[in-house]
Amino acid sequence: MSVFNPEDYWQISLKLVNQQPSDADYRTAANRAYYACHLLGCERGIIERTNSARDHSKLWEELRRRGMFWANKLEVLYRIREHADYHINSEDRDNVGCSYCKISAESMWGNAKAITEDILPRIKSMKKKDIKTPK
Repeated sequence: MSVFNPEDYWQISLKLVNQQPSDADYRTAANRAYYACHLLGCERGIIERTNSARDHSKLWEELRRRGMFWANKLEVLYRIREHADYHINSEDRDNVGCSYCKISAESMWGNAKAITEDILPRIKSMKKKDIKTPK
C-alpha cells in the first residue's frame, strides 16, 4: 500500500486550472488546495485528528495559539473551500455573509492559489519533531 502525500492535492489543483478551466475546475482546485494545507497540517501532528468537522477550526486555532498568525489565511482558505463546494446554485450565491458569492470562480481560485502558495511551504517546513504541544 502506498502512502498518500497531501501535497499531491496541490499539484492536482494546478493541473485542473492549467488549460481552459471551467467553473467546476476552479472550484475543485480551490477545494484540493485547502485540503493540501489542512491534511498536511494534520499530518505534522499540530492537532490530534478526530476526523470530525471540528478538526478544521482546531487546526487554525492551535496555530494561532502558538503565535502563527498566518493561520488566519488557513481559515480564509477554508471559507473559500466552503463556498466552492456549497454555493453552487443562484439561491446559494445570494448568501448574504459570503464575500466569495460576489466574485467569479476564477477570482476565487486566484485568492485560494495565493494563500496556498504562502501557507503550504510554512506548514511543510514544520517538522513533526519540532511541534510540541504546550502543557
